[in-house]
Amino acid sequence: MLSGRNKSRQIVKVARYGLTCVALALACGAAQGQFSARGLHSTIEGSVLIDGESQPAAKVRVDVKALGGATMASTFTDSSGRFEAPAEGGDAFIVSVQQQGYEPAEQRVNVEVGGGVPGVVITLHKVRPIPGDSEGYTVSVHDLKVPGKARRAYDKGLALLQKKDFEGSLARFKEATDDFSNYYEAYYQIGLANLELRRGDAAEHALQRAIDLSGGGYVNAEFALGALLVDRHDYVSAERVLRRAIDVDASSWKGHMFLGQALFGQNRLAEAEKSAREVILRRPDLPSAYILMANIHIKRQEFVLGIKDLDTFLSMKPTGPTSDQARAVREAAERVMTRLQANVTAPQVAY
Repeated sequence: MLSGRNKSRQIVKVARYGLTCVALALACGAAQGQFSARGLHSTIEGSVLIDGESQPAAKVRVDVKALGGATMASTFTDSSGRFEAPAEGGDAFIVSVQQQGYEPAEQRVNVEVGGGVPGVVITLHKVRPIPGDSEGYTVSVHDLKVPGKARRAYDKGLALLQKKDFEGSLARFKEATDDFSNYYEAYYQIGLANLELRRGDAAEHALQRAIDLSGGGYVNAEFALGALLVDRHDYVSAERVLRRAIDVDASSWKGHMFLGQALFGQNRLAEAEKSAREVILRRPDLPSAYILMANIHIKRQEFVLGIKDLDTFLSMKPTGPTSDQARAVREAAERVMTRLQANVTAPQVAY
């Protein structure tokens, strides 16, 4: 029989297997929907097609909103353009579909629990470029200011970086910044090259320089800096940087991924899980998202869910050092489950 002390000790042993896997790989249409009642729960099911195109739109965001405007549920279409979202807490909702490059559109839909409603059709039209658009004009001004010599040095640095010649790339990126001091993209690449060379302080300085020069608008630099701070276990600073980046670009999985790791490091498991689900919503094919979920579930002693997360990860990434570690954690979690179950089901002997 497993004593209370030994039981908790074994659980902690499983939870300590880290697996926080900080990955620095920073590396639209017509919606037809219908409601289906499942018991007392209603769902919106439908598909999204790009207007004027025959193929379905994959990974398009669909929001179900209350009439007052609050978002009740969000989902993304699958590879076939299909989506499903819960519709609870009211009898009328706004179904909204948004996709970059298309005008947002929405339509009211009434829910009848136990019965169907006519199909909803939402058509998204491509955004027409507006002459003199301020955002595009700002980007163009920055690009036009880059001297040809600096751009050529930057391109050579990128080529060397792809070949894993990190020292060589640093020299080229430095040439680019020497010739154009506001070249924040080059400072970002300097940060990445230094990360590959395990020069954390130099990487942090370059990434912060990129952030400052861009006025916080170049979110890739903030994502990279946040990941660096997570890797250092400076979770509070990482959270601050990443929340600022997500305010600029909430659609990217990177910010949510690294924020989830920062929150997990602070033992804020409910918030970490929310971030992890945001990642999976945007990138269901991302293996490291399931490692984060496994960490959260195992830390909560929810071993069945943790094992399921690890199985999903291993199905995506069956080989490699992280996969070996995931198998070790999975085996340890199964051992704890077996002992806990034996403790619960063992017959009591009467004396």
